[in-house]
Amino acid sequence: MDNKKSGFLESKLTYLRFIYKITEHINNGKKPPAEMINQTRKLGRQVNIPEEELKNLGVISFYGSNI
Repeated sequence: MDNKKSGFLESKLTYLRFIYKITEHINNGKKPPAEMINQTRKLGRQVNIPEEELKNLGVISFYGSNI
């Protein structure tokens, strides 16, 4: 596998890990760290995942509409 494809898959896997961690925070009634949200948004842009995904998780209820 070439480096570009490998990097893309690694970014997507990291994105999914962050989504899982954010979901765990929300399910436990905790506020996800803002830095984690920002990193997730950045990774999402790299792997072409719409930012609506974070809004669908309920992150909006913690950070308002300016995430």
